Amino acid sequence: MKFHAKSMAFSLFLMSCVINILVMTSPIFMLQVYDRVLASGSVPTLLGLSLLAIILYLFQFILDTTRSRLLLRVGELFDNVYSKKVYTAIVRRPLTSRMTGDGLQPLRDLDNVRGFFAGPGPAAIFDLPWMPFYLAVCFLFNFWIGVTATVGTFLLIALSILNSFLSKKPIQETITKNITRNSLADSARRNAEIIKAMGLESRFRDQWIKSNLAYIEEN
Repeated sequence: MKFHAKSMAFSLFLMSCVINILVMTSPIFMLQVYDRVLASGSVPTLLGLSLLAIILYLFQFILDTTRSRLLLRVGELFDNVYSKKVYTAIVRRPLTSRMTGDGLQPLRDLDNVRGFFAGPGPAAIFDLPWMPFYLAVCFLFNFWIGVTATVGTFLLIALSILNSFLSKKPIQETITKNITRNSLADSARRNAEIIKAMGLESRFRDQWIKSNLAYIEEN
């Protein structure tokens, strides 16, 4: 598990480096257009540069998609390692100590950690050190290229808002499955003594794991 985690972290680091280098495609492309195409008026040069830029953008898209899926896999691996332990701790705690507060809080904490791994947070951490660098390079090439990069930032914000609006229904379905999963765990927690006495602990655990997997697949 540790080796697998290190391998994933190294892969994420390499992909993030390549992705952030490919971010420079736009300012370099514009620089070449200013220096070569506008000066010479060569249409074949413009077509060649445009084709190269399209290929680089496609490669960046593939890497970005792969990184997102890999981060999602990291979150799933984390959940697979700790979900059974967290569930067992929730169910058995009333048998060993007096419950205070929210008995399902450990499960919600697990969800928060898994959601962080599967979300944009880790990718932002990998990309953040590169932002001052490539923005400075954009302004170094040309002031207006830097302005274009800044405008692109606001465009990404608008796309994020649009994505939030379009994903409203899937999020509601995820919340429904989450409520079902939490209800199963809470029911097992409240009836821990009966479940233990009747030997139904493994059956309730398997039912909860099935519900938990359905919730994860919805994410």
